[in-house]
Amino acid sequence: MVRSRQVRARWRADGRAKGRLERIGGGRARAGLLWALGRLAEHYERAIPAVPGDAVRSWVALNPGLYGLPLLLTAAAIHTFLNPDASLGFSGASVIQALTDREWGRLANTGRAAGLPDRRSAGRVVALASVPGSLDASALRRLAEPTLEMGLPPPDRVIDAMSRVPWWHEGRVPAPQPDIMAAALLLKILSERSDKAAEWLWAVIEGAIAAPLIDRLGRLAFDAMIVSGSALGITRYLREIIADDPSRASKLEFISYEKNLPFGLANFAAEINRALLASVSDEATRANHLNNLSNRLSDGGDGPGALAAIREAVDTYRRLAEDHPAGFAPEFALSVNNLSVHLSNGGDGAGALAAIREALDTYRRLAQDNPARFAHDLASSLNNLSNRLSNAGDGSGALAAIREAVDTYRRLAQDNPTCFAPEFASTLSNLSLRLSDGGDGAGALAAIREAVEIRRRLARDNPARFAPDLASSLNILSPRLSDGGDGAGALAAIREAVEIRRRLAQDNPARFAPDLASSLNNLSNSLSDAGDGAGALAAIREAVEIRRRLAQDNPARFAPDLALASTTCQTA
Repeated sequence: MVRSRQVRARWRADGRAKGRLERIGGGRARAGLLWALGRLAEHYERAIPAVPGDAVRSWVALNPGLYGLPLLLTAAAIHTFLNPDASLGFSGASVIQALTDREWGRLANTGRAAGLPDRRSAGRVVALASVPGSLDASALRRLAEPTLEMGLPPPDRVIDAMSRVPWWHEGRVPAPQPDIMAAALLLKILSERSDKAAEWLWAVIEGAIAAPLIDRLGRLAFDAMIVSGSALGITRYLREIIADDPSRASKLEFISYEKNLPFGLANFAAEINRALLASVSDEATRANHLNNLSNRLSDGGDGPGALAAIREAVDTYRRLAEDHPAGFAPEFALSVNNLSVHLSNGGDGAGALAAIREALDTYRRLAQDNPARFAHDLASSLNNLSNRLSNAGDGSGALAAIREAVDTYRRLAQDNPTCFAPEFASTLSNLSLRLSDGGDGAGALAAIREAVEIRRRLARDNPARFAPDLASSLNILSPRLSDGGDGAGALAAIREAVEIRRRLAQDNPARFAPDLASSLNNLSNSLSDAGDGAGALAAIREAVEIRRRLAQDNPARFAPDLALASTTCQTA
C-alpha cells in the first residue's frame, strides 16, 4: 500500500524486525494479528475489530507453512480491519487479491484526481516502482514514451503530472509496501498488458543496473509464488527482455555471475548467458559464459543442458591451461569442479570422482603459492570431494575431506560472514551427514543445528536466495533429531522442509521435485515413528510417485531412490 512517508518507514521497520520465514502459531499468531490490527487502529483512529483466538488458530491451520508467516498474518489483519464483518475463512491468496483490488481502485482514483489521462497509469507506475525500489524522473520519462502505451502524459510533461500525486516524494515514486502487495500489483499490471510487459520492465531496470536489483527481482519472484503459486508471472517477462533485444544482455551480465542466485531468476540468467555466447568468439570469454550457463541451467532444472555446457567449457579451458597454465589454471580447476557436480547429478559417479580429484590437485598447487586467494576454492573442492567419496563408499575419506573444508570455511566466515556464511553452512550440513554415517550422532546433530541456525538467519533476511538451503538443512536435521530421541522436533523440522519444498517444486518441478521427494520420504519416517500410519503411507506414496517420474527420465540417478522409496511404501 502506498502510505505517508512516516507510516511506510514504520511498516518497513516492523516487517523486518518480525522476519519473513519464522512461522508463528497458536496464541502467538493471534497476538501477531492483534498487533497489526492495533497499528492500523492507531493510524486510522478506529476501534480494533474483535477476532476470536480460535478463528486465528483455525485459519493458520489451513496452511501452517504459509499462513503462519508474519507477512500473511499482516495481510489478514489489513483485510479484517477493512472488512470487520468477514470471518477468517478466506485463503491467504484471496486476502492479498482483495487488498490488491482495493489498492488498485484507490490508485486509480488518486491518479484521476491528479489529472492523469488514463485511470490505470497511476497503478502501473506504482507497481513498476517495486522493481528498482523507486522511480526517478528519468525512469518516468522512459515509461512515458508513447510506444510503451502506459497511459501517461508525454515525457516532457510527465514529471509535472506525477508531482501532483500524494506519494511523490523528493523527486521519486516509492515502491509500495509491504513487499507481497508490491508483487501482487506487479503481477496484475504485467498480466493485463502482456504485449508490453517486458518493455515496461526494461524501462525501469535499465536505470537500476546494480547488484541490489538482483535481490529486488528475487524477492518479487518469491512473493509472486506465494500470491499465485508460481513465479512465472514475473520471470517469463524478464526472459522476454532478452528475447526482444539480445544486446541488453551485456548490461545484465553481472546477474549471471551471482552466487546463490534467487531461485526464480535462474532461467533469466540462462537467457543472459545464451545471448552473451552468441556475441563472442574469444575462446576464454566463451568458456567463461559456458561455465556460468551450466550453473544457471542446473539451477533451473536442466541437467543435460548443464552437463553439455560444462563439458565444452572444460575442453576449452584445458587447451588454454596447457598453453598458459599461470593464466588459466584457476579457471580450468573451477570448470572441472563444476563438471564433477553435473556428472554426479547425471548419475556418473566414477566420472564425477575423477573430475573432482583433478580439480582438487590443481587447487592444492595454487593454494600452496597463494593461500589467501585460493583457500575458498580449495575448500569448495574438498566439500565436493567429500560428497563424491561418500557416494563411492569411502566414508573415512569423505569425513576427512569435509572436516578440512569446514575448518577453512569457519575461518573465512569469521572474517567475512556476508561472503562465506552460506558456504560454511553448506559444509556443516555435509559434515553432519558424514558424522552420522560414521556413527557420531551427537556430533552430527551439533553440526546440523549450527547449519540450520545460519541458514534460518540468511533465509529470514533473503528468502528468495536461501529458503531452498534452509529446507535442505531442515531435511538433514529431522533424522538427526529422531536419532537423538526427539520425535516431536524431528516431525516439526521435516514438516517445515516439506512445506518450503512443496512451494518450490510447484513453481519449478524440474529443479525441486527430487528435493521434495527426499523430504516426503523423511516425513513418512517421522509420521510412522509418531504412530500416524495413514499419514506415513500417504507421504511415501507421494514420494514414490515423484521418483517414478524422475527415474523414467534419468534412471542412473533416480532408480536407486525409487527402489528405496518403493520398499518403504510396501512396509509402511
